[in-house]
Amino acid sequence: MAIEMDLLNKLLQVDLPCTVNDIRIDEQRNRVDIWIGIKAARSWFRGGRDSAALEERQWRHVNLGGYHCYVHAALPADIEIPEQPWLGDDKLGFTHAKAKQIFALLNEGVSYEGICGMLGVPFNDLWKFKYALENGGTKSRLGAKSHATPRSVREAAPTSSASPPARVPDATDPVWQELVEGRLPVDIRVLSLQLLLARLRTQFATIDDSEVRLLKLRDLHRYMTRNERVLDYELAQLRRH
Repeated sequence: MAIEMDLLNKLLQVDLPCTVNDIRIDEQRNRVDIWIGIKAARSWFRGGRDSAALEERQWRHVNLGGYHCYVHAALPADIEIPEQPWLGDDKLGFTHAKAKQIFALLNEGVSYEGICGMLGVPFNDLWKFKYALENGGTKSRLGAKSHATPRSVREAAPTSSASPPARVPDATDPVWQELVEGRLPVDIRVLSLQLLLARLRTQFATIDDSEVRLLKLRDLHRYMTRNERVLDYELAQLRRH
């Protein structure tokens, strides 16, 4: 059992003072539950702690093999634990590692149904996750930083004379953030775009995480690409900036 626990600690990247205390496998539900707590509490914190004072929290973690994995953590509120992949944000319901998986797929434009099918995530949990992101409900780091390409670099890049200029600016073009932040004067005639921009501007006022902001800008870019034919007037203005 000690060898199994040591292996689990390594697989889950659990570092001291935390450790895996228990694991339970439910073959019928294809589920594994893992409990993580503080190791040797008496030696670490000078005396015992009242277990009732430890509030247990649960997050969905990345799958272990073919099993859906759930992490249960009972950690003292007064002990600061460095950010770990098996920890999570209570408002998201997922560990940081699982949240990164979902965020990467959302950022690539994968449908909700596709994400649920690939990761085995219930639709309601995915909807709550995206709602929390859009409403600034988390400060967790969801992935590597992504930065828009500066316009000066983009314009200086060599282009093939045989390729026609793109009608819709690239997803990394700064015009998208300028448009959402209201710094780009564009006359919008299409009602659906007016409504989308109004919603995005409201969300931007509450979102601090740069990765989540980038996700919303990519949503706008995908909308413009899908509706390119009816947005010629608006796109013509973007291309002039």
